[in-house]
Amino acid sequence: VASAFACYLSLAVLLCAGACYLVNRKLAWDLLGEAAASVAMLFASIVLVSGMIWGHSAWNTWWRWEPRLVSFLVLWLILLSYVLLRRFADRSAQEQTFAAVLGIIAAAQVPIVIFSISLLAQSEQLHPQVVAKQGLTDLRYVAAFVIASIAMCSTAIWFIAVKTGALLLRSELIELSAHSRFRGRAMHA
Repeated sequence: VASAFACYLSLAVLLCAGACYLVNRKLAWDLLGEAAASVAMLFASIVLVSGMIWGHSAWNTWWRWEPRLVSFLVLWLILLSYVLLRRFADRSAQEQTFAAVLGIIAAAQVPIVIFSISLLAQSEQLHPQVVAKQGLTDLRYVAAFVIASIAMCSTAIWFIAVKTGALLLRSELIELSAHSRFRGRAMHA
């Protein structure tokens, strides 16, 4: 659950960065969105893998095609498409615009994931609604839940900050390299 919260927080950053990029077309917003998407992908992958492990021990099945699991898989696939777009596209303004829109679409998937559990009756689904039904009554569980959630969200913020810094440095190095090549050609001409 804490990894899902970290994923959702990263998607909130992605949503804000994508919207801000579409409004003012500044590279910093694009790079923040790229960093947030890669961190969201990391935590979404953790959620899927750890959820499958937990599901196998709890339900004796690795996967079941119920709404919450399927909607989270769709979110993961959208994030995968974002990461692949950023990895293999040509870094043009059009690619940055596509990435911003795709990031907003990924963030729009979050309410679908959260509320998809209400599509089926509780008797027809395997996914528990422990927190929604106030099932965490022991204070030790509540404390562990809160501490783990804060830790994962803090880690996500830190990862986003580090990745954004690395992307900014890479962008500056590429610009500096292009500028020095241009100067070198002008001097030789």
